[in-house]
Amino acid sequence: MASSMTVGILCARVEDELPALLAVFGIDQNTKSDGDLLGMEYWKTSISGRNRKLMQATIACIADSGNIAAALSTERMIVHFNPDVMLFVGIACGIRDFHLGDVVTSSLIWGYEYVKTMPKGRTLDRSHAKPVMQKLCRNIANISSEQVSIWHALFQGLQNTIPPRLPKPSEWPEKPDLHKTAWIASGEKVMGNNELARLHKSHDYIKAGEMEGLGFAQACSDQEPTIPWLVVRGISDYGDKTKDGSPEEELVKDEFHYVAALSAAAFTRVFLEKSLTLTKLNRPTPMFADRYPRSEDESFVSTVKELIPRSKKIILIGTGLNLIWREELKELLIDRAKTGQGQVTITICLGNPHSPDVKCRLREEEADGTVPPVGSEGITRLAKSVLGELKKAGDPANFQLLMFNNYPTFATLIFDEHIFFYPYGYQILGNRSPLFYLRNDGSAEAEFFVSNADRILEDSEKATDVIDKCNTNVGNDQE
Repeated sequence: MASSMTVGILCARVEDELPALLAVFGIDQNTKSDGDLLGMEYWKTSISGRNRKLMQATIACIADSGNIAAALSTERMIVHFNPDVMLFVGIACGIRDFHLGDVVTSSLIWGYEYVKTMPKGRTLDRSHAKPVMQKLCRNIANISSEQVSIWHALFQGLQNTIPPRLPKPSEWPEKPDLHKTAWIASGEKVMGNNELARLHKSHDYIKAGEMEGLGFAQACSDQEPTIPWLVVRGISDYGDKTKDGSPEEELVKDEFHYVAALSAAAFTRVFLEKSLTLTKLNRPTPMFADRYPRSEDESFVSTVKELIPRSKKIILIGTGLNLIWREELKELLIDRAKTGQGQVTITICLGNPHSPDVKCRLREEEADGTVPPVGSEGITRLAKSVLGELKKAGDPANFQLLMFNNYPTFATLIFDEHIFFYPYGYQILGNRSPLFYLRNDGSAEAEFFVSNADRILEDSEKATDVIDKCNTNVGNDQE
């Protein structure tokens, strides 16, 4: 049986666009996210598309503005979830012919800020465009009046979802208009000085302005094959002097932001359920999402610092685990165990420096007379240090320190669904190797690493037992 179609939905603003999307897709705004893409939280849900075909939707917020941030976040979502179609949903400024709360769908994204500077202050316009796939444009063009009515009913039914911190509009649009296949101008500035009106005068198809569409479209278009994409925007202002409130028009600052975001989100759901006719893409599932040069890389250390406080299941397996030689990370792990009693489990598994398999590898590291990265003495010191810190913390029952006897092929670091691993590089390779990241999405690849980690833990011994045996053996030798 063919797997269900997958949809990726991105927005930019945490304060209004994200709550609007969650409300429309039936997700409580206080619900904890299903995970995060190294800092970008996401929520997963299922909806019924045309002919009752199931769709899996992932909603995420980039919590930033601008085309660079949008491109990076889009790329990350594509790599992690391998969607069949991508949508960017949120607010935009529109031309004066539109009403606040109207919805615009893109037929083309116009990158308007690309210019070449010339002598005497002149500029050469080098604007460029990203067109939407024609099949998607046809899907939009074929939206029926019945489907528009469904959109209006959904939109009206969610009036009470405005977050308390946001201003309430002076009036609620009853039946927003849908402006199909407009050109949307995308740049790096918040339009507030009639920039959109001037662009519209030069190119009458340009009818809305925003800051993320170009980067989003570029990231989707750069895939092989191209991922179909669409930008859906609710009109929140006119990009002129009334943008942030004006005595003449009595428009409260940001008054229509949530209204516009909700209108766009409601239209998006109806479009996916009633109009979208795309089929699944024949794209290979990507395995690795991110790569770091090595486990001590500062960017990876920063990632680990972010993951520890919010992870409920942490498993760190490695011969010497250079990472936890850092006192700050060791303290973070122990603190997480103390504050997460009953909810959090932490397991660290080091190499047993007295195991023949581990000793053989450690001897290889020391073969050329150089100081090894950790070495047998280093592993013992690290184990004793961790045990000492755990004793000071009251020996939390949810924190285990183990030691493996059979040398693994690679180190494995697991923080909930986030899996990092690196193969062991031999001395001839400089004892360093790249670090890879894989999200546990239930795939066979992810299951391999999880099962392998479980097997290593099952075959391991408590570090206290290993150290006690070592001390006993040393005492017997001395006798």
